Amino acid sequence: MFTPPQCRGARGILDWTQERLATEAQVSLSTVKDFESGRRTPIVNNLAAMQRALEAAGIEFIPENGGGPGARLRNRPTGLGGESKSAALTKTAPSRKARQRPSVGRQKAKAR
Repeated sequence: MFTPPQCRGARGILDWTQERLATEAQVSLSTVKDFESGRRTPIVNNLAAMQRALEAAGIEFIPENGGGPGARLRNRPTGLGGESKSAALTKTAPSRKARQRPSVGRQKAKAR
């Protein structure tokens, strides 16, 4: 699960208020406030709902890996077919010649 500082940081990244997180996670405002202040840890279902709401909005939680736990905005694909926007922009359509493939009947007619 995630920590109170990760929750505050994730809300900051998204520019969400505590009220917005409570609404999105369908938990009470006091649940969010008490968790973020360290007063109490919510029941498992409420804590999971808060984490899911933030993740659904694009947050990725970073586990403890020597530098401490954190949160960041996930790199979301914006192009066609799931690739990044820059990859989508570099794609080009096939040339007209490449799209035109002679049918089997045409090849036989040309060979005669």
